[in-house]
Amino acid sequence: MNWDAIGAIGEVGGAVAVVASLIYLAAQVRSNTNSVEASSLQSVIEGCRERTLMPQYLEPDVTDLFASGMSDFESLNDTDKRRFYSFMYEQAFQMQNVLDLFKRRQIPEVDYLAWLQTQTSVMQTPGGRIAWQHIRRTLTPTVRDAMQGYMDEHPDQETWLDLCPLYDTRQTRNDT
Repeated sequence: MNWDAIGAIGEVGGAVAVVASLIYLAAQVRSNTNSVEASSLQSVIEGCRERTLMPQYLEPDVTDLFASGMSDFESLNDTDKRRFYSFMYEQAFQMQNVLDLFKRRQIPEVDYLAWLQTQTSVMQTPGGRIAWQHIRRTLTPTVRDAMQGYMDEHPDQETWLDLCPLYDTRQTRNDT
């Protein structure tokens, strides 16, 4: 065997090693991407639990405030109107987080769209529309435009009160 043949075998072996390394690296990148997506989505869900759901089931007056604010904003006193606005700001900030993660490709589009639909369904309630007129002026253009664009494209989407009728205090008052 001559040196040229040995050199050719070495080059082929090196090329195989490079290809194997690239395949391994691609698998690692894919695995890391999946881990980042899962972690990001988990973070969004935990944030929603901590800032929206837990206060509602730990403090019944928060649930009542949220329901009354969405159903009949004008019936709230000034303090409760401010509390409701704060709650609605929290919804918009949650959407800002989701939008940022989506743009960074850290959550899939299906999850982004689900959050967008949910957050805008809250903003399209009677009280949500009143709050949205004020809230949208203070949000970053990215989240404001995403939410407003979705609402403009889906003017007949179900509101949170349609999706969760137990929150509709108008219905509750009419049923009693």
